[in-house]
Amino acid sequence: LLADGYRVFVEASPHPVLVLGMQETFEEAGVEAAAVPTLRRDQGDRRQLAQALAHAHTAGLRVDWRPWFPEESRTVVDLPTYAFQRERYWLDGRTGTSQDAAGFGLVSTGHPLLGAVTELAERDGFVFVARVSAQGCGWLGEHRVLESVLVPGAALVEWVLR
Repeated sequence: LLADGYRVFVEASPHPVLVLGMQETFEEAGVEAAAVPTLRRDQGDRRQLAQALAHAHTAGLRVDWRPWFPEESRTVVDLPTYAFQRERYWLDGRTGTSQDAAGFGLVSTGHPLLGAVTELAERDGFVFVARVSAQGCGWLGEHRVLESVLVPGAALVEWVLR
């Protein structure tokens, strides 16, 4: 299939077992190609399927997103066509907090310091996201070493255990 020009391969199974072997084959052949797993054990829900579709889309497959985003819920935004139009497209001010995980497209952890979490797509693991500041956490401002505010070791251990 690689010799015939195919570059995206979708593994439709209840748990990806061929993806690693396919990626090794791509590397040995010196070809840029993508292996897209669909479902994962104990994670066969719409979110996992949406991640698989997004992976396929970024790998170059044409995905029909209309069933996922009905026309009445879509918003069309004009993007700049020229990079130097001197128009800002950044949000002014802070619109959410680290506890507002939905604003990031993530899931809330329910943890007082670790605001949001997402699962890594390529391997077993998670990424936790939070904003910790001396102003937001009064106790953090009291933990200083040589006039520098540091996160206490106990908090780091708590994060790792989480």
